[in-house]
Amino acid sequence: QLNEIPDALSKGLNVIVSTHTHEEASYAANLGVHAITYSPIFFSPGKGTPKGLEDLKEIVDTINVPIFALGGIVHQDQIDAVKSMGVYGFASIRYFIQ
Repeated sequence: QLNEIPDALSKGLNVIVSTHTHEEASYAANLGVHAITYSPIFFSPGKGTPKGLEDLKEIVDTINVPIFALGGIVHQDQIDAVKSMGVYGFASIRYFIQ
């Protein structure tokens, strides 16, 4: 629903967009979103090929909006790793319910 970003922004909403490619993240950032989620960073069942930490670092270094890392974050060492990439934060379900 990237095409709905301008309408949401025009209504004064805080807009956080889920992205899975550099192109989507760049497009959303250029439209003025407030934050971006990027995933999956690590293996997550049914979520496709993991992006990995190097790819995450590239997104953080090139996109000038807060980035939240998602996908397969289930251990403290993974949290530490994504934090070291400069992300704004992370989100996980399995980390918190294990």
